[in-house]
Amino acid sequence: MGGIEFGRFLWTKSALDYSVQEAARYGVFIASPACSASAVQSYAAAATPQLNFPASTFTVTSEDCGCQVSASYNFQFVATGLFPMSPTLSALACFPS
Repeated sequence: MGGIEFGRFLWTKSALDYSVQEAARYGVFIASPACSASAVQSYAAAATPQLNFPASTFTVTSEDCGCQVSASYNFQFVATGLFPMSPTLSALACFPS
């Protein structure tokens, strides 16, 4: 059971990383206006539909590096008896405009 939970944890972290990277690219090349917070947040949430990340998980800002997307997500283990914690996963990506 521990192996399955750890695998699910890594899968969720990887999906969160993927979502912010794709959303940052979307914010630069497709979103109108560029780096529009609501459009980029919606895109990030839809990038990995199997995990159902809420749009509020993602924060979008225009920085010197370009369109920056960050995410913070509280991961919930299913086997709470084995893992009585709720780690916070975070991801950050910035794509130059």
